[in-house]
Amino acid sequence: MQITICIPYYNDSENLNKLLGSIYESNTKNISFEIIVCGSDSQNKVKDIVLSWKDKLPVSLIDTAKKTSASINLNKGIERAKGDIFCRIDSHCLIDKNYIQNGISEFNKNINDYSAIGPSVEIIGQSENFLSNVISKIYMSPFLLGPSKFKRSFFYKNFSGPTDSIYLGFYSTSDLRDLGGFDESIQRKQDIELLSRLKKMTNKGLYNSSSLIVKYILKQDSLFKLWKRCFVQGSYLFESSSSSRIIHYVPIIALIVFLILSKISSSVGLFLLILYIILCSIFGVIETLSLLGLAIAIIAFPISHLLYCAGNIRGFFKKILRNS
Repeated sequence: MQITICIPYYNDSENLNKLLGSIYESNTKNISFEIIVCGSDSQNKVKDIVLSWKDKLPVSLIDTAKKTSASINLNKGIERAKGDIFCRIDSHCLIDKNYIQNGISEFNKNINDYSAIGPSVEIIGQSENFLSNVISKIYMSPFLLGPSKFKRSFFYKNFSGPTDSIYLGFYSTSDLRDLGGFDESIQRKQDIELLSRLKKMTNKGLYNSSSLIVKYILKQDSLFKLWKRCFVQGSYLFESSSSSRIIHYVPIIALIVFLILSKISSSVGLFLLILYIILCSIFGVIETLSLLGLAIAIIAFPISHLLYCAGNIRGFFKKILRNS
C-alpha cells in the first residue's frame, strides 16, 4: 500500500524546506510513499527547494503557475496521487518522527468506522521568543474562537476519539475522488465543507488521534498579526455556511446579546463585562502558565473577539452587496 503526501503551497519557502526536512527525518522504513508539492511561488524558490530534496525524498512539484487557493492545489494533488492513502500536510507545519508510520496504522485500524484520521496539533510561533510562545498558546485556547479537539491546548492535549472536525489528516484517495475533491469556490475552511460531504457519503465518522502529532507554525505571532488574522477569519464567516461550524458564530451572537442586555440594564452589562474579563484571566493563566501571559491574554482576547466580529459584519454586508 502506497501513501501520497500532498503539500498545498504558496510563497512559504522557508517553512516548506523545514517540513521536507521533518519528513526526511521521519521513520519511513518499509513505507512506499510519494510527496507532491502543489502550488505556486512568485519568487520561484519552491522549484529550487524541491530539486534540492530530489536525491533524498520521492518529491515532485505541480506548479500551478499563478496564485491559487488551497482547494485548487489539493485537487491537483488528488488527481495526480498514486497512493491508496492521501495525507494532507500544510507547508507551514512540521511532523513528528512517527507521524506517517502511526498515521497509516491508525487509518488501517479504523477504516471500518472512520473515513478520516486527524492529528493532534501543537501550535508554535515562528519567532522564538516569549511573546511568540504566549500568542501561540492563546491561539490554541478554546476561548479564542471556539473549542477544537485537535488543538493541543490545556483542555485537549491528549485527546483521542471521535470528533466533528479534523485538521490535515489521512484519507482514502478513492473517497476524495468520488467526492469530486474540495470545493474550489470556498477560499477558507474548505476542509469543513469537504468533511461534511465525506461523512454523508461514507456514513462514517471522523477520528482524532493523540499519537499523531503535528506542529503548526503560526506566522501571526505578534499581537497585531494575530488581530489581523482574526479580522480576516471573521470576514469569511458568511462566505459559505457549509464551511463554518456553529461555534464560529458564538462571538458575534455573544456580542449582540451583551449589547441588548446592557441596553436593558447597565448593571447586567457591567456584570457580564466583569465575568468576561475573569474568563480571559482564567484562560490566560491556564494556557500560558505565567502572570505576564495573563496580562497579555486580557488584552489579546477582547480585541481578537471584537475584530473577529468586525470581520463578521464586513463579510455579511459584502455578501449582501455581492448578491444584490
